[in-house]
Amino acid sequence: MPSPDIFFQRTISKLQMKTTYRDSIKSGLIVNNQKRNEDNLTIVFPPWGTSPLLLSWIVKAVSRNSSILGISPSKMLTSDPEESLHFCTESHQESLSLIKEELDSNDYEYIRVVGLSIGTGLAVLTSIDLLRGGYSVDRLDLVSPGSSMASAFWSSKGTKALKKAYLRQGYNLKSLEEVWSPVKIIDLIDRLKDVPTKVTYSKADIIIRPSETKRLIAKLKRTGTPNLKVKKNYFLGHYLTLFWVWATWRIRYRSSEKI
Repeated sequence: MPSPDIFFQRTISKLQMKTTYRDSIKSGLIVNNQKRNEDNLTIVFPPWGTSPLLLSWIVKAVSRNSSILGISPSKMLTSDPEESLHFCTESHQESLSLIKEELDSNDYEYIRVVGLSIGTGLAVLTSIDLLRGGYSVDRLDLVSPGSSMASAFWSSKGTKALKKAYLRQGYNLKSLEEVWSPVKIIDLIDRLKDVPTKVTYSKADIIIRPSETKRLIAKLKRTGTPNLKVKKNYFLGHYLTLFWVWATWRIRYRSSEKI
């Protein structure tokens, strides 16, 4: 019997393949933008390849007292590591452009950035560039993050087929780390040392191993991240942890002023 993580990964993949909403796709991104509040903005980066339907379910959980900008790259990692890096950096730049356009046309007082699963990488990269550009990030939430895209990929049980393709091309973890070094968030996270951060993960996760998340948490502690909060569970695994966070938003945050 497959683990819950493998079962959910296969099920979600089938749903994604059956669901296409071209009108929601802008370039290489899937976007959901809902204006609800003039003061608060929540920017959500779900897992790559999240369909418009699943993205709409995610954004529905965000507080009614916050506007929301949900952004997901429209495809997953490919069998070519260089192509995957190019798509990641391209998605980041496109996302950053959309977010800056939203911020420049509004006067938000409170900005929260949320990353889910592999979307945590884009959440970190975007937050860094926003601060560098003179914008504010008031809170960062990372759900099931890895310490780097390469090591999270290499240790995952959900990427076995793709890992074999990389091995056939002569890649190993070290060489993949070198190719994907521009998006290695553990080497960049100290640039967010002044941003209050929350990390949520599961010790039963086999998609992004808990050892990956613990490495990132240790780095956050060393950099002195203010108000660092860590919430873990022991048995939910990757996808049920994402659902747990989503359900918590639905129950707790729908009526809150700031989430």
